[in-house]
Amino acid sequence: MNQNSFRRYSDKEIVEKLLKKDQFIIEHFLYEKCAWLIYDISRKVFNFKIDNDELISEFYLLLSQKDWSVIRQFRHESSLMTYLKKVAFRYFINNKKRLIEKEGEDSLYNQKDDSIMDKPQTPESKLISYIDIIDAIDRVPNKRYRLLLKDFLIKELEPNEIAQKWNITIDNYYNMKRRALAQLVNILKEGGYNESK
Repeated sequence: MNQNSFRRYSDKEIVEKLLKKDQFIIEHFLYEKCAWLIYDISRKVFNFKIDNDELISEFYLLLSQKDWSVIRQFRHESSLMTYLKKVAFRYFINNKKRLIEKEGEDSLYNQKDDSIMDKPQTPESKLISYIDIIDAIDRVPNKRYRLLLKDFLIKELEPNEIAQKWNITIDNYYNMKRRALAQLVNILKEGGYNESK
């Protein structure tokens, strides 16, 4: 099955396959069908202050919780995307403050903490920051988290590529990514990276 075949699915077929936890449909649904919706939310609700990947993670967790209850409540009275647009905007507006705060805590370029997270401005400081992050990744205690962080931050693989490479679900990927980033940020804070740079 290729990506083009996904586009031929009706809303009813997509819903059925999501409820059966079809991994192909889940991945392409999130990264093809929902891409414009996440972009729109990022622009309108968060003024581009939150990474789209983080919004997709939150959106996936929203949809999949309680055995895909949000999808189960879809009654085909409108298109699936119209229904999900309403659900998503309501959820993200209600959780805007929490998500912005979480993004600030998780981001490797946290602008609230200039001592360790400020975006580098010169080629030299970019190199130093990159080396600091690689060093910090190597000190993450969990080996799986180290490997995931290298795939995500250094190799810049897409979430679905990492999930396929590791033979895990997108849900597992996002949960692991969140915990791995939390460990990495703690190591960066404890190490005092960039404080004198």
